Amino acid sequence: MRRIVPLILAAFLLSPAYATKDVEVQVKYLGQGVFQFGKKAYVYDALVDTLHTVYKDKPMDWVIVDMGATASQQDKAKVCQLRQSLLTKVIMFITVDKDKRELFCN
Repeated sequence: MRRIVPLILAAFLLSPAYATKDVEVQVKYLGQGVFQFGKKAYVYDALVDTLHTVYKDKPMDWVIVDMGATASQQDKAKVCQLRQSLLTKVIMFITVDKDKRELFCN
């Protein structure tokens, strides 16, 4: 009996029903330090506060940022700050002729 309880517990913890999905947050960068989350536009600090409030019970695994068609070095630097402010991974991309190209933080 003692051996069965840990086995049942291990099977439960490894089952797909127990596994959690990654929390991906979709954000759009509008330029000039303004982001769009949902249907609202936010400056940087307001975006960070909003995301902390919305996802306070679920840690964010990824923040995916749509940079539009172009992204300057200054824009990329602003978006890369999200990694430290939110303590999560950030993926950003630009869209060129319907093709998404990933950008990286230095």
